[in-house]
Amino acid sequence: MKWHKTKFAVYIFSLIIVLSVVANGIYCKIEYENRLGDKEETGLFEAPYLYNFHTYTNPDIKDIPFYGDQDASVTIIAFLDIESETSKNFMNDIFIRIKKDYIDDGKVRYYHKNYITLEDIEEKNSKFVYSMALGCIKKIKKEEYYPVYFEIFSIDIKDMQKLLEKHNVSIKDYQNCIDGEDILDELYKNALEVKSLGAVGMNQRFYIGIMGRDNTILDGIPKYIRFQRAIRQHEIQIGN
Repeated sequence: MKWHKTKFAVYIFSLIIVLSVVANGIYCKIEYENRLGDKEETGLFEAPYLYNFHTYTNPDIKDIPFYGDQDASVTIIAFLDIESETSKNFMNDIFIRIKKDYIDDGKVRYYHKNYITLEDIEEKNSKFVYSMALGCIKKIKKEEYYPVYFEIFSIDIKDMQKLLEKHNVSIKDYQNCIDGEDILDELYKNALEVKSLGAVGMNQRFYIGIMGRDNTILDGIPKYIRFQRAIRQHEIQIGN
């Protein structure tokens, strides 16, 4: 059947990608930083390690919506587990500060990427539902993508339809989208990308770079000063 052939092709492709990542790892310089003892005012969880390296593998941001000024050269690409309390804390605290200090001033563009694995797709769990919802909104009503994205962290999954109705997303079009094969293919691409980037198990990962490249990678939810330093590093590179 077509479905089984698609799954077989996906797994073969994922194996090829994993082997490529291993090869790319030879060229990556990884700098680990231990958890700092001093306390920041954020009070959030800090990642046990800061991965600060430039990699030959970058997230694909072509044709995906962003939040911020289109002329901003510094980019933040965020993989967040929407159902995670740690991700919710990030959105309620650190993201608000990034928005105020950098996005509103036209210095930074913010990109969301689905954090989803092949296992999530097979299980059709809440990560699958959230990712499918955002993928369909992108197709149906792209201008509502980030308004929905910002609210989706604070709703229960059973309230998804209410959220869609609030933002005037056609339920009929939404149902047609989630019933189609295109959105499933897109989720498989998302899952393979997460795997190829070595981000499986890293429920939060941030790529801070210039136009999506030359990225500094932060895993977990680092202190706000880590984001400031990475952003400043790239501002200096572009002469700001």
